[in-house]
Amino acid sequence: MQILIVGGTSSVAQALKPVLAGFAEVITAGRAGSDVYLDLSDPMEKVELPQGIDTVINTAAQFGGEGFAGMLETENVNVLGALKLCQACTAARVKHLVHVSSISAYLATTSDYYGIYALSKKQSDEVVQLFCSAFNLPCTILRP
Repeated sequence: MQILIVGGTSSVAQALKPVLAGFAEVITAGRAGSDVYLDLSDPMEKVELPQGIDTVINTAAQFGGEGFAGMLETENVNVLGALKLCQACTAARVKHLVHVSSISAYLATTSDYYGIYALSKKQSDEVVQLFCSAFNLPCTILRP
């Protein structure tokens, strides 16, 4: 079994990798410091997965920034990047997508902690569910 962890240098990926390596070949993907280059903010044509991957675990996230540029980058990675990853999974015939989200997706707009990150995580969960339902890609969304 081959598992690809997207966002390979994230703290979640670093915690998952040794556990999963006990029963599967684990490959990491990300912008830097990973086995395979993958940038979810790249154009769709550049978002490709290695062949033979059984499961993709998406731990990639942009946490927001100041002003318009930060908001745009957060949406681009967390929402559009998740959508591109779904399409890449379908193209590579991945058997299962695990999308690691956040409890921030549950925050109300009135919360002191609500911001572009929370909004983008809610949107990414919804776009992943919509895509996976429409294209018969089994998926699991986790909100640790």
